[in-house]
Amino acid sequence: MSLSKGNLLPAATKFVSGEGYVRLELPTTNGLEISETQFAPDGLPVLLVGVQLRNSSPNVASFTLAIEAESELI
Repeated sequence: MSLSKGNLLPAATKFVSGEGYVRLELPTTNGLEISETQFAPDGLPVLLVGVQLRNSSPNVASFTLAIEAESELI
C-alpha cells in the first residue's frame, strides 16, 4: 500500500461532535481506515489530537504517517 508523498488525506465523510471533542471519519484509502479525534480539555490552552489507523485488508501493510500542525492564536 502506498499513499503518494505529500498528498493530503481525503475529506471526512462523517463528523461527530460532543462536549469538548470532534471526531472525523475519512473514507477508506488504499485499504486503510482513518479517523481523527480532537479534544479540548476545559480550562487548559491545549488541543489533543488522536489519529486511529486500521488496516482493513487481510494483507500486511506498511505506510508512513506525516502530520503537519498549524496554530492560529486568537
